[in-house]
Amino acid sequence: MLRKMTILVAAIIAIPFILALFVQNLIENDLSQGLGNLKLLLESDKAINTDVIKSLDEASI
Repeated sequence: MLRKMTILVAAIIAIPFILALFVQNLIENDLSQGLGNLKLLLESDKAINTDVIKSLDEASI
């Protein structure tokens, strides 16, 4: 009986830590994906700005 109670208490204590690790992993994955998307957005914005500058240069010539 004491052994079952010990296992139960250990499980109750361990579950929040396991959930915290799971949530932390999800947050890190979302952040890294978000940063990747931000990088792509900035690169595409830079490409658009470069195209605009080129077209303005061509128009002024």
